[in-house]
Amino acid sequence: MTAETGGRVVAFHGVHRMSHPLIDEVRAYWEAKRAGRAAPTRAEIDPREIAPALANTFLTEPVAPGVVRLRVAGQHLCDLMGMEVRGMPLAALFAMPARPRLAEAVRMVHDGRTGALLRLTARWSLGAPALTGHALLLPLADRQGAVAHLLGCLVVEGGIGRPPRRLEIEALQPLSLAVAPVTVAAPAMAEAAAPFRHAPQAGSPPALRLVTGAE
Repeated sequence: MTAETGGRVVAFHGVHRMSHPLIDEVRAYWEAKRAGRAAPTRAEIDPREIAPALANTFLTEPVAPGVVRLRVAGQHLCDLMGMEVRGMPLAALFAMPARPRLAEAVRMVHDGRTGALLRLTARWSLGAPALTGHALLLPLADRQGAVAHLLGCLVVEGGIGRPPRRLEIEALQPLSLAVAPVTVAAPAMAEAAAPFRHAPQAGSPPALRLVTGAE
């Protein structure tokens, strides 16, 4: 199966099965915040409102076409690298062969007003087991409505082992993000929208730490 993105064809055979509860949590939060628009703004996003996915959530700022830097990064990303990752390029978490495809996904989200879902792997090495995971990239708009930042969620399952662990991209799936039709009542409805609340979780939420830079 393939999908066309800006004249380019991206294969995602079997990728339609990619999903994870934390990925779904972040996407539902993003959908609630955008309220039918092309994308919510960066100012509307507070990762603390997605408590179950806080450790896996990140926000980026652009550096160059296809290159973004981590401005907010959950603890899970720091654990993968074995160090603080705030201020580092998102590509630092990926193996060199995967970085061109990551750049393609970033450009796709910035330029095409779409989302991207990545299926990830990490190879086995001494003291570091093979890993599988997923990542979600979603657009965030500036005050003029242009895509300027990304909201992301990265989930790697299993024991991380000895860091740093650098990821490879096994598959890339563009996500169609439909925009609701504009009506006269839409602005008032958007202002009155109820805040997003995640589904109740069993037991106490795990202790999570958010790493954020100065605004």
